[in-house]
Amino acid sequence: MKQTIFTGLVFLILLTGCQDDSLEKQPTAVDNEINEFVWGGLNAWYFWQGAVDDLKDSRFESLDARNQYLNGFNSPDELFENLRHPEDRFSWIVDDYVALQNSFQGINRSYGFEYNLLRLAQDANEIVGYVTYTIAGTNGDLAGIERGELFRHVNGQILTIDNYMQLLNEMTITLAFSSFDGTDFTLNGKEVTVDAQNISENPVLMTKTLEVEGTKVGYLVYNQFIHTRHGELNAAFAALKNDGVSELVLDLRYNPGGAVFTALLLGAMIYDDGTENDIFSRLLYNLKQANQNFNFPFITTVDILDGDFNRISNESMNRLALDRVYILTGRGTASASELIINGLEPYMEVIQIGATTSGKNEGSLTLYDSPSTNYRGQESANPSHLWAMQPIVSRLANAVGFGEYTAGLVPDYELDEVGIFDQLRPLGDPQEQLLKVALDDITGVGNIGRFDYPIREVSWFTPSLEKSKQIRPALLDGLDLPLDLN
Repeated sequence: MKQTIFTGLVFLILLTGCQDDSLEKQPTAVDNEINEFVWGGLNAWYFWQGAVDDLKDSRFESLDARNQYLNGFNSPDELFENLRHPEDRFSWIVDDYVALQNSFQGINRSYGFEYNLLRLAQDANEIVGYVTYTIAGTNGDLAGIERGELFRHVNGQILTIDNYMQLLNEMTITLAFSSFDGTDFTLNGKEVTVDAQNISENPVLMTKTLEVEGTKVGYLVYNQFIHTRHGELNAAFAALKNDGVSELVLDLRYNPGGAVFTALLLGAMIYDDGTENDIFSRLLYNLKQANQNFNFPFITTVDILDGDFNRISNESMNRLALDRVYILTGRGTASASELIINGLEPYMEVIQIGATTSGKNEGSLTLYDSPSTNYRGQESANPSHLWAMQPIVSRLANAVGFGEYTAGLVPDYELDEVGIFDQLRPLGDPQEQLLKVALDDITGVGNIGRFDYPIREVSWFTPSLEKSKQIRPALLDGLDLPLDLN
């Protein structure tokens, strides 16, 4: 009996000890499950994963230590910003991936016009907007808003660094337009009220054939690389081809990027000798995803795709037989737009006109809270929230290995549109400033790009990345394969 009691007591002590050890090994729970997604997704995919101390695999001695670290952040945004590498200018996070996906397909809530924001002095608090273009048939177009118009007053308030995000995010805005004499702004009496609306924008804003000095010049304004609008892009090249153009001016100054798959198509439409055996661009991931490294070829068949990259049909590609291409750029020209310039340069003469580009030699991916699919599967994403990330996951280079353009691609003829913001002419007008430089070079006239008015010194005002949550369409970028790489 004594032996039985003793044995039972020893077993009870051992059992209790095991239970205590087990409890001690339970890691601290993560208060915000989205924080766990942010760290896990970036640890797996972020291009700078090995260079950010708090993302390194060796950073935490235990899961408990990592979870305590995650609990030190009040929100996913705060954690995300803490994990960004100093070189990273383009990664972002959203709390609604449905809106994000709509944006990648060109569906945005918008007033029907695009604009840039400037301030006339580096330290100025007040800012001015100028209209870059309107979208036909939208509220902005019907209200009579025109390219080049200036606005400082929105809903009766002067735009400032502190209030522009609120004022330009209202469902209804009233704009009071101004004139500028080089020194002062004066209200000119024009005032319009515009409601925001959901817009599926055709990225081909304008296709036009100009005949100058006996040469047929195609002019194409292309504003986003949207994989669901390949038919419209192919139709634009069909029109140019049917007109017999021998020169092309591609206007990308308002194009922030988009799907790399679409960039491969556009590159092949411009350079008709490109084949699927030729490298258009090289893609390099972090060490964890090195098996994803890939050489992008020219794509020579036009796939018509739905929002999920499913092929609906395909078309024969309309290609131009060109020896060179003129590309118009602005400070917001980025990503897939820069990929076009850099990808074509090993194969043909590329003449860049405008401003130095944004310098986004990188690709991003949409990551969902879906660890079981390495954060790539929306269908298996955590159903309790809609948060997603769009981090930089790769670097890009062309066929000869050049990809060092984080400072931007420098134009052959420099004319920064922001310096002539108050003197803009309609897009497609042969006297429109950047287009005129291209036409002057094509025709070989003297004084290329000479203008009889001042080019002003102004400061480019870059709105916060928070604009991705605003009514104004975000500068979206996505590298979702199959080849969706903004």
